[in-house]
Parts: sequence; C-alpha cells; structure tokens
Amino acid sequence: MQERYLSLAHVNALIPDLAGRVNQLLQLNLHLRTMCRQLVAEGVRISPESLARGEPVEGESRARSRVAQARAVFETVRETIADIEKLGGELKDVETGLVDFRSLIDGEREVLLCWRLGERQVQWWHELDAGFAGRQSIDGHAFVAEPRDAGA
Repeated sequence: MQERYLSLAHVNALIPDLAGRVNQLLQLNLHLRTMCRQLVAEGVRISPESLARGEPVEGESRARSRVAQARAVFETVRETIADIEKLGGELKDVETGLVDFRSLIDGEREVLLCWRLGERQVQWWHELDAGFAGRQSIDGHAFVAEPRDAGA
C-alpha cells in the first residue's frame, strides 16, 4: 500500500477539526480510566488495555451495566482514533494530544509533520525515527504531498 502524504497547508486546514477530535479523545480517555479505576476498586479486573485486547472481564456480573458503559466509552475512543486516522493523522500520544502526519520535505523524502493539542498550526517536523524529541522547525522548507519529480 502506498503511503498517503499531506501538504503542510492541508494539515493546517485540518487543525480546527483535529483539535476538536483530540480534545474529545482526551476527555473520553480520562473518563474511561476513571471508570476502570472505580471498577477495579470494587474487585472487577478491567483496564483500557484489557478492553483493547478484548479480554473477558472478571467479576462482570456484579457490575455488568458499568462494565457495559466502560466498553461503550472504549468503543467511542477507538472510533475517535479511527476518525483521526481517516484525516491522515497518526496518534502518537493520547495524554498530550500528539499527532503526526506523513509529508514530503521539499518534495524529496518522507518525514512527519508534528502537531500537539494547543498549537494553532503545525510548526514542527521530525524524521520518521526521531520522535517528539527530534522536532525541528518547519521554517525554510516546503512540505508537499507529491514528490518533486512526480510530474515527470
């Protein structure tokens, strides 16, 4: 499957929608973790990770309706992440609202445009293997969706 690359302008146009989705995701994730902690305190063995793996929940009969609610919130989290991916984003960190987008720097090589909740527009990029710590300023570069020689 060929990678989908996005231009800087395209990603920046997505930011208002993306910010809303990521903010919703943070709230849902916090709510889910709180629900799981409460259920664990009552002896139910559950976590967001166990829900993601599809593991059966022990003690479910005592708190069946609350476990069902936790599963519903988990599914909404999963759907929200899928929506972000449909926009072309790769969610890197739920807690900080960090999302990367594949792009071509100066039309030559694949990099990741890096955006975090609270930023008004993309200002950073990094190499595929560098991560957040390797962020560099977008200044002086063009970030495009097509290789420079694509029209040749």
